[in-house]
Amino acid sequence: MTPVDYTVKSLKEGSIRFAAEQPENGKNHPRNLFIWRSNLLGSSGKGHEYMLKYLLGTENGIQGKDLGKQGGVKPEEVEWRDNGLDGKLDLVVTLDFRLSSTCLYSDIVLPTATWYEKDDMNTSDMHPFIHPLSAAVDPAWESKSDWEIYKGIAKKFSEVCVGHLGKETDVVTLPIQHDSAAEMAQPLDVKDWKKGECDLIPGKTAPHIIPVERDYPATYERFTSIGPLLETIGNGGKGIAWNTQSEMDLLRKLNYTKAEGPAKGQPKLETAIDAAEMILTLAPETNGQVAVKAWQALSEITGREHTHLALNKEDEKIRFRDIQAQPRKIISSPTWSGLEDEHVSYNAGYTNVHELIRGARCPAVSRCIRITSGCATSAKACWSIGRRLTPVR
Repeated sequence: MTPVDYTVKSLKEGSIRFAAEQPENGKNHPRNLFIWRSNLLGSSGKGHEYMLKYLLGTENGIQGKDLGKQGGVKPEEVEWRDNGLDGKLDLVVTLDFRLSSTCLYSDIVLPTATWYEKDDMNTSDMHPFIHPLSAAVDPAWESKSDWEIYKGIAKKFSEVCVGHLGKETDVVTLPIQHDSAAEMAQPLDVKDWKKGECDLIPGKTAPHIIPVERDYPATYERFTSIGPLLETIGNGGKGIAWNTQSEMDLLRKLNYTKAEGPAKGQPKLETAIDAAEMILTLAPETNGQVAVKAWQALSEITGREHTHLALNKEDEKIRFRDIQAQPRKIISSPTWSGLEDEHVSYNAGYTNVHELIRGARCPAVSRCIRITSGCATSAKACWSIGRRLTPVR
């Protein structure tokens, strides 16, 4: 019996349950939390007082009572406990160059490099330009760049896990992806296998169930190299995919390769600039050849020719040194619905209208008509017709 078949069988029998069904079970919640580039406890986290109580188990400002004490309606699909667990986390690690409120609640604070102390990339609002953050000076005192911190953690973890963790097969669930054929798995109404309305079919009536091999002692080797899947299954997004062999060959020349170990022969990711070169080489927004391949992959789905949107930039390959000299405008890509053009300002939905690309990029989706489950259930014809609006002059 395969791991997928075993998981499906066990879910049906009830011997295995999703962690979300038992949030108070001590085996079903994370024990370690790494916080990077976020003031989660005090600013960006919504429900701050609940995080203090249930994640940290410390003083909090919760004023109301929970549903059990109120005698309110309790959730039916989640196991309820009158006395919920407090302080579920054992370790909180924060990477920050500010002494934020999250740092005050953390067990470990790793000082990271600030602006002009590290090599990084960013895009301007709405993504029209890509620009660098370049290291002008070394990080102060004991601080390191984000890349070097996580690389160090990966290296030490690979050393200490030996004898405890080896090669393990993990079973993970993948949600049904939007803008893909799987989005039409239940086109008219959604049935719940848990309620006996249908069978449990991974990728159709339930998430995809995928076995993944975890080679824990090789974590550092994998962190500092590009994996082989790009050459076997390619790259892609939003329901489309394309071959990346030529890009991988280029990265082997740019970044060099691992000489030995589990990642032997794979392109290196030793530095933050190596990682930036990987992104710039693989992304259709910064590699014209990839952009043409991506538009061609979409053309095979829509039946229309879209490569003209990137053909004039097919030979353009943006490198990290290029954006260091000058921020560069990105290349139009099918992963976004806007168009990057010298004559058109970026706006969402532009290619859907002018290139007649369906909102969801799979053949089974009608461009003009959708029937909602509510209307179908009530036996009423409910049509949503997409029309191109004519501006009033």
